[in-house]
Formats: sequence, C-alpha cells, structure tokens
Amino acid sequence: MEHRKSEVYSGKYLGVPYEIRRWYLSDGTPCWNYYLFLIEKQIPHVFESLWLPGKRLAMARNHIAYEYNETIIGNLDWHCGCTYYEKISGFDGADRAIKVGCDYSHLYDENKSYDVLDIERDVIDCVDSLLDRVIVLQWCLYCGEYVAEVNEKNHCVDCKDK
Repeated sequence: MEHRKSEVYSGKYLGVPYEIRRWYLSDGTPCWNYYLFLIEKQIPHVFESLWLPGKRLAMARNHIAYEYNETIIGNLDWHCGCTYYEKISGFDGADRAIKVGCDYSHLYDENKSYDVLDIERDVIDCVDSLLDRVIVLQWCLYCGEYVAEVNEKNHCVDCKDK
C-alpha cells in the first residue's frame, strides 16, 4: 500500500472556512492547494446557483464535472483560476455545502517556491473577493445560527450577554 503525505492548515477568515493543503509528488516536489468551504446557511441568497448539476464525462466514466466557471465561483480571485468543485454535504437531509479550490501546479508555478504564508495571502484575497460579491452570514458560537453580525466573542445580538 502506498501513502501520499500531506499537511493540512485550516481555519476561518472573516467567517469563511478554508483549508490549505501541502502535499508531495513521488519525487518529493511539494505542491499546494487551497479550498474554501461554502455553506448554504452562510450564503443563502446565492447558494442555489452554486449547487450545480454534474455531468458525466464520456472519457472518464467515474468522474463528474461541474461547470462552475460561469458562476460566482469562477469570478473569485483564485490563484490561476478555480480548479476544484465538490459537493461535500447535502445528502440524506444534511445541510448543503461545497468545497471549491485551486492548485499551484500550473506552468506559471514552475520553478517557484511557496510557503504557507504565501498561500494564506491568496486565501485572504479570495475570501475578500467573495465578500465583494455576496453577503456572508456569520456563525454564532452560542446559539449555532448564521446571523448578519457577531461580536468579538462570536455571539449574535440575541446571545451577546450569554
């Protein structure tokens, strides 16, 4: 059995969950990706347009493709464009969520060296570009609801004194 080693850095920026992943090619060359997690309850006004129908590719029977470049996703400030879309939740009654992201394995990236801070700056730019286009609700740590605003303790107006 062969394993591929990877390192994962995760967090939230302005309420938007993200993941930065560093992994290695078989020759030891490091590769980077980052992903944003878009949750229906957090962006309810636009999420329906992001829950895309899949299309089975004739040449790859087990691969489903999504045409996300014509949505808000395609217009965000990604590193060399969005290259990843996955429905990660929304089955069997669970809340819907997608994982979208990009990679640093383009011709442009050859002979360039990145570190996690470089990728984190790109995550910030991408999330900022999302916030320029849509209203992103914040999660209240106390009641667990998505609301327009939370305080420094991540509590909504109704839970601010708790």
